[in-house]
Amino acid sequence: MRQQIRPFQTSNNTHGQNARVTSSICVHPCPSVANNLLRVFLRVFASSRSPLFRLVSAVTFASFMLASTAFAAAQTGFSQWKRGPSADPSYFPIAVWLQSPSQAARYEAAGVNLYVGLYRGPNEKDLAELKNAGMQAFCSQNRYALAHLDDPTIVGWMQPDEPDNAQEVRDPATGKRTYGPPVKPEKVVADYQRIHNADPTRPVLLNLGQWVGNREWRGRGSAGRPEDYLTYVKGADIVSFDVYPIASLEKPNNADYLWEVPKGVDQLQEWTGGKKITWNALNARTFTTPIIRRRRTRCGRRHGCRSSTAAAGSSGSCINSSRSSMSMRCWMTRRCWRR
Repeated sequence: MRQQIRPFQTSNNTHGQNARVTSSICVHPCPSVANNLLRVFLRVFASSRSPLFRLVSAVTFASFMLASTAFAAAQTGFSQWKRGPSADPSYFPIAVWLQSPSQAARYEAAGVNLYVGLYRGPNEKDLAELKNAGMQAFCSQNRYALAHLDDPTIVGWMQPDEPDNAQEVRDPATGKRTYGPPVKPEKVVADYQRIHNADPTRPVLLNLGQWVGNREWRGRGSAGRPEDYLTYVKGADIVSFDVYPIASLEKPNNADYLWEVPKGVDQLQEWTGGKKITWNALNARTFTTPIIRRRRTRCGRRHGCRSSTAAAGSSGSCINSSRSSMSMRCWMTRRCWRR
């Protein structure tokens, strides 16, 4: 049965400024529940005089706690990859997007722990600078990377950015640049298989364009089909999108469209069946206020997101280190489950 891509409701939407958004996410057993279980176990254990009953009770309780711990670790999502990002449940990725590795130490001092994208590579110089700063990275799987699969600096691979948008085409005769159709979704999936087969120990990231959250976007061109997204999302382990309501929409009331962020997160979860890690890119330039940035972040979190990443661009102030103000655009990434 063919899945339909449903249009968004842009009027009377429930994702607006005054909406009360909730989500039901189970990360691991609540500490209070575990404490109550421990009290019950100790009470029963102490009151029993049967050695066999005590033994069975102890084994049962120990098994439950081990299973709970394993479940909590699995919920980070990254535990399935041997060389991927940290599987520690407390790991909270904060990344910069396409920044120079020479600035890695400054970003690390500001609290950043992940680079997403490297302009030149990776290459030997990039990885050395990142390693010196204790920084890890998602990057392209080039020849140098394939020759250094044991380097822990690399924790993930990247697909080309926004393949669902119209792609730039250059006329070889005149040099004139125009825009052609999006990348075919079948090619994205084939590229994913190639990257995964070359190294199944790290996740693959695919970032899609803003049509995921903004159905007024015309940057896909006439060849872009809504149903293509059902195939696009098969081309990665981590599926992301970026939408910038404040920076990109030519509307007098841009702040009323912040709901595009959580709506896009919901859409990715629907397309993936909630079975894949879902990230979301947020813009945080100087003309977006801290209040607006917090609202967008909270909307994403309330829609099932569990771990965040901020990625830097070339404009806007988002993070201040102790020594300097770093120009950034925020890439808010979340690990999402729908339950």
